[in-house]
Amino acid sequence: MATLHTIITAERGLAATRKEYRALKAALESADEDVEAMGHGFELEYWANETPPQVYLYAEEDGIPAELPDAFVDLFVALIRKNGLEYLQFGIANTASRLAPGTHSGSYFRICADGTFWYPRLVWDTPEEPEV
Repeated sequence: MATLHTIITAERGLAATRKEYRALKAALESADEDVEAMGHGFELEYWANETPPQVYLYAEEDGIPAELPDAFVDLFVALIRKNGLEYLQFGIANTASRLAPGTHSGSYFRICADGTFWYPRLVWDTPEEPEV
């Protein structure tokens, strides 16, 4: 049986001070009373050597965006706005420990500056009939 993982990476880092990073880190690690204790799987890094310094949000395995603590999301969207962005986009890779039917796919989602999460809607397009 394959072990399934959901790997999530942000499309970029966000400029942040060390104080903002610490507040985000504390909020990310806090228990959110509104959410089941499944865990969100996300981690936060501070890239102090970047100009300007940045925070980077990702999930190395088993990321669940809906489980992010509300306090963290509030601080994170404030940082999205501070960076002058309408949203921050994330790539999702669904992978498995072995190749088996249905175990690998991908998608995206966005955390918007107003605190909403947007997910794409897949629409299949029928090919046009070739002209004879």
